[in-house]
Amino acid sequence: GPAGVAEASNDMGSSFVVLYVSVWHLFSCLPSAKANDNLFRSSNSSFYQVMFYLPIYFQSIHGKSAVMSGVDTLPFLAFFSLGALISGVVVGKTRHLMPFQLVSALLMVAGMALFYTMGVDSPQARYLGPQVLYGFALGLGNQIPMTAVQGFSSREDVASSTGIMLSMGHQPP
Repeated sequence: GPAGVAEASNDMGSSFVVLYVSVWHLFSCLPSAKANDNLFRSSNSSFYQVMFYLPIYFQSIHGKSAVMSGVDTLPFLAFFSLGALISGVVVGKTRHLMPFQLVSALLMVAGMALFYTMGVDSPQARYLGPQVLYGFALGLGNQIPMTAVQGFSSREDVASSTGIMLSMGHQPP
């Protein structure tokens, strides 16, 4: 009914916000930008927006219970974890950061574009794909700044460098 359409348009509005953050993430990966600072903040805010609005979409549009909407977000979290694991291992071995940040940002934009195309009558297969793509992409780029700080710091500076990185991640832009 009309209430479902209004809720769907609100979800599309939140998709615009997350799409904006994803594009911001893409441009923060450019060498001329403050890549680590912007990447850390934008990918974390994007993570929390998807984790907030995706269960609301499942509950309000598809009529799922709170437990089932949580179960339906598991693909996003699983592939987020997989992406973070892969980037941690590969970046740790290759010590190359920018290619993974760029791939992460491009895949995030593609995943968010797929989220944006979801509608009121989207089947389950239609909302699993964006979760898999976006979750993997977000995980792939989310921990790169922290991996860089910890991997390129001397052993005695890792603790203080990590503390500085975490405190800078909570500063306004």
